Amino acid sequence: MKVHSDMDLNQLAERMGTEATLDDASAMCDLLVEKFDGQDTSEIPEGEWLALLEEAVA
Repeated sequence: MKVHSDMDLNQLAERMGTEATLDDASAMCDLLVEKFDGQDTSEIPEGEWLALLEEAVA
């Protein structure tokens, strides 16, 4: 899934996990665009993904 400001929030929420809400996905999208705009989510290192995920749902 390519990182950009118009990402499908439903798909992103699915990738974030079963507990993720659309608000969580929106926050995650903003964080991803800041650091990884234009990249594929599969290219984001696991540690970075987990740190952003924790920040998005806080």
